[in-house]
Amino acid sequence: MLSLISSNRLRSFDTRASGSGEQREEFAAVSLLRHMRKHYLTFTIEFIRVRESDSAHATLDRVTNLTSDLDEVKIRAKALFATLDLPQAPDALRILDEEGRELFFWSPGAHVT
Repeated sequence: MLSLISSNRLRSFDTRASGSGEQREEFAAVSLLRHMRKHYLTFTIEFIRVRESDSAHATLDRVTNLTSDLDEVKIRAKALFATLDLPQAPDALRILDEEGRELFFWSPGAHVT
């Protein structure tokens, strides 16, 4: 099971189960995320622009992916790269682990090592 959460679309949840139907749905979503975090790793996909003159990176968007398989995240990231609607087109993407270490960098047309 995968869960994608875009960092610029996060919002706070009321964790009380009582209340409106919307609050109960939000509580269920938060409970599911807590359960998944116990069994899956959190990977962050960053979509970036790369300045050619000095290879500086500017992050356009971040998407959090909960899964147990890095290869699955790579496939998802490349699919999102082609379809994600951003104000600027990304030049590359990178995948980070829970500690912020870069595990994977990809740019269309670049040779992956």
